[in-house]
This record gives sequence, C-alpha cells and structure tokens, in this order.
Amino acid sequence: MLEFTTKYNNYIGIIVVVLSFIMILYTFYYLVDLSYSIGLYKGISEISILYNVSLNSAIKASLVSLPSVEIALDIIYVMVPISLMVFSMSILWMFSKMYSKWSISILAVGSIVYLMLIYLLQSNFHFNKFLYSFLVPYITGFLLLILSIYSILSLMYSSESDISIEINPLTPYSNMINLSNKLMKHLSGDIRIIDTHFDNTSFDNLSRLIVNNMKNYKSIYILTYLDNNSRGFGRGYVDFKNEVENRNINFQLRIMDKNDFSEQHERIMMDSEKAFKIPPINIINKKSEHIVGIEYEEALERFNKIWNNAKKYENFNKNL
Repeated sequence: MLEFTTKYNNYIGIIVVVLSFIMILYTFYYLVDLSYSIGLYKGISEISILYNVSLNSAIKASLVSLPSVEIALDIIYVMVPISLMVFSMSILWMFSKMYSKWSISILAVGSIVYLMLIYLLQSNFHFNKFLYSFLVPYITGFLLLILSIYSILSLMYSSESDISIEINPLTPYSNMINLSNKLMKHLSGDIRIIDTHFDNTSFDNLSRLIVNNMKNYKSIYILTYLDNNSRGFGRGYVDFKNEVENRNINFQLRIMDKNDFSEQHERIMMDSEKAFKIPPINIINKKSEHIVGIEYEEALERFNKIWNNAKKYENFNKNL
C-alpha cells in the first residue's frame, strides 16, 4: 500500500511548481523563437518585393516553408494555456493544500499533451539552442507525468491516516455525521487528543462523534489548558467520564502547563497508528477547514512530552 503523507505531498508540490515553471519558460521560448523567425522572413519577403531584391536559395527555401512555421506557431498558442493551467494547478496544490484526483489528473493530462506538442515541434522544426539541451522539456514533462500518476495512485490506495476531510460551515449537522463516519469510525485503540481550548461544548461534540464507534476504543486521553476562570468545566468532565467508563473505556484528562500551552498551536487527534490535524473540537463542525493526516511519530512524541508535564484534572481542580 502506498503512503502519501502530508509531508511528502509538500515536497512533491514544490517539485511540481518548479517543473511547471520550467514548462512555461520553454513554452514562451518557443513562442519568441518562432515569432522572431516568422517576423524576420516576412520582413525579408516584403523588402525583396518592394525593392525587387534577388534572394539566395537558402532564404527562398525558408520563405517557402513559412506557412508550416506559422502552423508551428499555432501549436505554441495551444501550449501557452496548457502550461499556464498546469502551473496554476501546481500553485493551488502547493499553497492551498487542496489536492484531489481530478486536480492531479489535470496535471497528468496537461503533461501528456505538452509532451506530444513538444515532440511535434522538435521533430519538425528547427530551433536555436536553449539551455544547451532539448532534453529538458522532455524531462520536465515526463517528471510531471510520473509525479501526477504516483500521486493519483497514492490517493487511491492511501492509508486511513491520509484521509482529507473538508468541513463546510454551512452544513454543521451533516459535518458531524461525516466526521463520525470518515474519521472516528477509522480510529481504534487508544484515542489521544490535544485541544488547548477544550470546554463543555467540546465534550458535547466529542460525545456525538464517538457515540456510534465506542466499541472500537479502549482509552481516551485528552490534553487541554484551563485557567482559574474555567468555571462549569467540571460538570461536563464528570458526565463524559461516567458515560465512556460505563462503556469500559478508560478516560483521562490532563491540564498542560503554561509553557506547553504557549508552544502548542495545532489541535491533534490520534489513535494507536494514525494522527490528524483537526480544528478545535468545540467548533469542529462549523469551522471551514480540512482535516488531514500528519506524521504519526512526531505527533505521538509531542503528545507524550506534554502529557508527562501535565497535571491530572482532579489534582488541578483542587487548586481552584
């Protein structure tokens, strides 16, 4: 099974942007080269007619082939929007983190069409040397095609930690069902959550997310941060703890110290094998965001470090 974690997707995104930029560079090189040649020979033709100048055989041969060169220019005009489209998709992929089978398929199809047009141009027309090798556009197109096919296959056969879930703030009720079926259903064993602003609404939402999947869980561990103004939290804590423990699920909640709180910006949910970056649980069904897989070992190491520094809620509550 192919792995396609967010980290590798970022690396591939950078490579794709570079390759698509090279594709644009070569496309405009061909455009300038052909436009210059057509303009030059048309100018020579006009001057020869105007001043009745005799032309040598080489120039005459070039003038005879001028219509075919104009056809080559039409091919370049097709390459321009294709190159710009591929570049736009690569920028979208890299900076918005939005990638899907259809968007990567556009990159693959664009690469194939680009390679076909490059072959037509280089096999039928003469160009000046550019960057010392005409292998560069072929290498660019083939690399884009290979990376696109790899990415499509990776999405098709990705592990559950590679799930990407989009949350639509206009459908909060459906979001909870979607998260329960696409995320919580695939978690098992020990569930660990880091949410620096976990509150009573978070308990309510988490209860709705896990209610149909409790048979899959052995433990739930939550790390959050509370201050002395966090009143009313204990009621939600007790109710949730009693509910899950009645289903034979061990539950612990710890309060992270202030230093860890100031350094921890991401909300994380993980089980015994997979880790995800999530929105705050109290607005998990209302925030426009993507839930994506992250590197498990790094997330687990971070969780354990904060957990070992944190206080049990029962001990923290005695100090209120």
